[in-house]
Amino acid sequence: MHLDQFLGQWIDRLLEKFQQAILWFHDHNFHQDISQLKDLLDKGRDFAALWLHLISVGVAFTSDVLKPRARLFTKRLMYGGAGGSVASFFGIRYDIVPPEIGADFFVFCVSVAILSSVLLLLQHAKGEEGESNGALAALSPRIKLLQEKLGIIEGTYSRTRR
Repeated sequence: MHLDQFLGQWIDRLLEKFQQAILWFHDHNFHQDISQLKDLLDKGRDFAALWLHLISVGVAFTSDVLKPRARLFTKRLMYGGAGGSVASFFGIRYDIVPPEIGADFFVFCVSVAILSSVLLLLQHAKGEEGESNGALAALSPRIKLLQEKLGIIEGTYSRTRR
């Protein structure tokens, strides 16, 4: 009987939460959220096209080249980009951040998150070599040579130099 009461109370609470969620979805204006997101992308893309995209590409590719030294850097960069884009979206939505600044930061963070995600997928797809040396090193011998010259990994170049 005790287990039946517990399950009954748990199901009642769950149904109450579902009802609250349904009411919230019914009252919430998702069209407004999507139009604000589109406005953010439009505003941020204009200014960000000048230099933020280049910086996000540089940061993402640098994280992949430094993969042997900082194993979790690309993953943390992806999480940081996703978190920064969500924070800037809500900061603009609730008038904490001016839209001119927040839109640029939003586009930058989304770019970093997307590029880092792509690099993580490539690292995983390339198997052991991609996981240990980075996806770019697994795809291009020149990146691997660059890693050897910088002393990030040990290879034939660093052995012959000694």
